[in-house]
Amino acid sequence: MFRPLTLLVSVVALAATPAMAGRPEGATSRSQPQPRPSGLTPTQQGAKGRAEFDAYVNWIRRVERDRSTLRDAGIRSTTPAQALAATAGFIRNALKGEPPVTSDFGSVHHRYADAVEREANYAADMVRFYADNRPGSAVARAENTVKVIEKDLDLMRQAITRAYTKRGLSSPPTIATCRDGSYFGYLATRAGK
Repeated sequence: MFRPLTLLVSVVALAATPAMAGRPEGATSRSQPQPRPSGLTPTQQGAKGRAEFDAYVNWIRRVERDRSTLRDAGIRSTTPAQALAATAGFIRNALKGEPPVTSDFGSVHHRYADAVEREANYAADMVRFYADNRPGSAVARAENTVKVIEKDLDLMRQAITRAYTKRGLSSPPTIATCRDGSYFGYLATRAGK
């Protein structure tokens, strides 16, 4: 049997519970919690943010330098084994030491890191294709991959430009294109000829 009075009493009792205890006056149950004070002054927070930004940008510069070094080492390789060793070393070391990702790059960081790693892995695959005398496989890999990697690298280029513009900085790091700045790009261009 349905008892409207019991239901009404239950609703009133529920509304009277201290569900909002500890929240600022005027807050609703849907209000976002207030950020906790970090214990840092605004100046200290700004310096910390700048140090994190600088660390991240320096990491990008190092990764880009390593991409260029891999390209040069791969081109100079006289055997597939040398090229594969250079590629394996890059894969092992290039993305190590990633600093915390700042909000400027949060949405594109993983795409950039994945693109750089894919470049190296695909370069190793292409060296194997050439070593096994399977140039058709190398051409197929190049055609299907360069555009995807380039799109992810371009997203990071755009994020860097925005971050530097927002902060009033000059001389942002250069993100090399896949074709011109990576060993995979070199091999992909070679596969197309």
